[in-house]
Amino acid sequence: MMLAILGSLGGIVLAFRFNVIILLPAIMFGWMVALVNGVVTASSGTSIALQMAQVAVVLQLGYVAGIVLKWAMLASRHHDESGKSAMVADGTF
Repeated sequence: MMLAILGSLGGIVLAFRFNVIILLPAIMFGWMVALVNGVVTASSGTSIALQMAQVAVVLQLGYVAGIVLKWAMLASRHHDESGKSAMVADGTF
């Protein structure tokens, strides 16, 4: 459960700063953490594989949630003096 919470929060944080390419190294790092956790707690191979799959899915869902949150924050900004939307002004969307 802790891996899922940390993975989703990590995905949200990554969405605010990095492009989608960062998910591959983040997933690899998450897989290493899940593998070490499974070996230390003497879990079965199936349990470790499920934890690794959970980490990958949760990171991706967290990244998508971060993108949606970032979009909502940009959309909630007021229009500048020229009448352009805040989303167009910085060139992100």
